[in-house]
Amino acid sequence: MIKNISYSGGKYGIYNEEELKPELDLAEQFCNMLWYEEAFEVYYRLAQKNYPPALYKLGCAYYLGDGVDECDSAAFDMFKRASELGYVPAHQMLGRCYREGIGTDKKPRKAYSAFLKGAKAGDIDAMFGVWRCCDFGIGRKYDFAAALPWIQKLADAGEGYAILHLARAYFFGLRGLNRDRDRAIELYEKAAELGEPDAQWELGEMYRDGQGVKRDLLKSYKLLKRAYKNGCNNAIIPLAEAYEKGLGIEKNPEKAAHLYEEAAHRNVSAGLRRYADYLYEGKYVEKNVDLAHQYYREAAEQNNSEAITKLKELFNEEYNM
Repeated sequence: MIKNISYSGGKYGIYNEEELKPELDLAEQFCNMLWYEEAFEVYYRLAQKNYPPALYKLGCAYYLGDGVDECDSAAFDMFKRASELGYVPAHQMLGRCYREGIGTDKKPRKAYSAFLKGAKAGDIDAMFGVWRCCDFGIGRKYDFAAALPWIQKLADAGEGYAILHLARAYFFGLRGLNRDRDRAIELYEKAAELGEPDAQWELGEMYRDGQGVKRDLLKSYKLLKRAYKNGCNNAIIPLAEAYEKGLGIEKNPEKAAHLYEEAAHRNVSAGLRRYADYLYEGKYVEKNVDLAHQYYREAAEQNNSEAITKLKELFNEEYNM
């Protein structure tokens, strides 16, 4: 297939897709084998022929430092050329460059324009870019109504975070959407099934408290455990409480202590305070008053009111004041 391509150095040219695609596939195989230098050589050679996918891949190589020294300015140039030639994945990378100042000055309006171009072509990452620009007023005025169609498109495409965002908006009646808790729970369930950790955590707490759903402690425990395993820091404390109090599961204070300790190591204020209690009392862990004091102080520095109260109590108690 012969296709006209746009500008390069003030001239127009053509490339033969059937001829160049096999070479691009070979470069991809090199990357899969971690032979980045060999892949870079192919991308570079194809980019000289103004082949848009190769320009984009060359930009990625410069951006990541794969097979060549990192060079943001070269990455930006490649993304810009590929975008000008209409290569869809390049639009969102060009938008990122303009938004974050990668290889160029920050230019929010150009960032929004590049994201919008990619989003209209169906690129998922570019849709996220448009959403963020509308939601934070980047390159345009803040306008959630303008962001909503893109959020919906992302949700329809099965993007968990977009589904969660819609669920929150419906649950609390945010940003111009009418409150619809039935619709919200349906979306929460969908996002949780797709593996979105925050959706699993939030839904787990809803089932624990019977908020918008019928209380179900076993389902709450399972959701919180999934969220924790998927790396959600916010799920650690409610999961520990489930073990500590026997919410949907048999009581297991040793497991609760382990989770509070993990939360403390992650600098979660509630975890610092709870694990300090265990250490101070020697409850299911070896007693360590000095470490308990340290964790109380660290939690108090994060404005944890319970830790602040506890430090005041300990100060009066231990110093007989």
